[in-house]
Order: sequence, then C-alpha cells, then structure tokens
Amino acid sequence: MCGIAGVMYRGSDKAFSTGEALIRMLDGCQHRGPDSTGFALYAPETSGRLKLRFFIDPESDADDDVAIDAIRQRLVDLGAAIEEEARAGDNYRVTILYDGDVQKLSYEMEHAAKVISIGTSLEIVKDVGSAHDVDDRYHVNQFHGTHG
Repeated sequence: MCGIAGVMYRGSDKAFSTGEALIRMLDGCQHRGPDSTGFALYAPETSGRLKLRFFIDPESDADDDVAIDAIRQRLVDLGAAIEEEARAGDNYRVTILYDGDVQKLSYEMEHAAKVISIGTSLEIVKDVGSAHDVDDRYHVNQFHGTHG
C-alpha cells in the first residue's frame, strides 16, 4: 500500500523547509508500508539550467567514479556545460547549462545512465526505507522550494 502527502507554500516566505514538512508528513504515512519512500521536490524554475539526478548502482562491479566520469563526458559531448554537481546516497546530481533539445538530451542520457529526473524545477529523490532513512542519505530536510 502507499500513502501520498504534499505541501505547497504560497508567498515568498523562505522560512519554511519544504523538505522538513514532507518528511514529517510521510513519517505519518509510514504505517502504510515501510519498504520505500520517494519525494518530488519543486523549486523555482531555473531558466537555461537543467537539474539532473542519476542512480549510481552500489551493487555494480564498476567504480562509482568511472560511472560519474562517463555521465560527465556524455553531458559535455551533448553540448552541456556543467555548473554544479554533488553526490548524495546512490545519486549523482548535476546542474547544467543547456540550450539544446531537452527531449534529445533525455533520450541520450537514458542510454548512458539510469536517469532519475531531468527538469528545470523538479527533482526526484527515492530509495528504500522510511522518510527519515531517505533523508539521512539525501538531506531532503535541507530542501527549500515551492512545493513537494
């Protein structure tokens, strides 16, 4: 069984942590099934920039750095300029400057790596465990956005 919860902040008050609110709400749904948790996190749209998340398989025989280097190289080959990158849990998160066809980029990247999300405002975080377990690995509580 699954449980779904959401929050939307109206106005410009940045005092609210969207991530913290989502963790508390999903924690209340935990009785529905503790096997996994996922978050859809929305921030203000970033014009000309895309946020991408990739799954880096911890069970793979390949070295994580090799997998990340292959993703970086593919992005550059497709005309993207890497602006920001981070590693959290089993995810590699990268923000790129890109003015090409997003659908083509998405298609090409899906053949190069396991894509979790691509967007100008949306990021997906999902993993096995409770909301608090996923937060411990991905720091969802630090997310400040418009809704989730």
